[in-house]
Amino acid sequence: MSSYAYKDYNREKIIYANQVNVNEINHKYYFCPNKQCTAKMTLCSRKVMVPPYFAALPSHPHIDSCFIKSIGTPKNS
Repeated sequence: MSSYAYKDYNREKIIYANQVNVNEINHKYYFCPNKQCTAKMTLCSRKVMVPPYFAALPSHPHIDSCFIKSIGTPKNS
């Protein structure tokens, strides 16, 4: 999980999960903050009890050595 991701493949435009607006919720996917990782991320948890975050799509997971992968996912999500 990550509190931010990149909106573009070249990883030049950062987006924070808690700042995603209504127009961006339907964005297909984002890119992992680790520039060596090929994971595509999606926005998760817009619930009040769990802050929003980005997680890798199962079809495009993190590489084994990705530091974002080691963070894991929050409990109760």
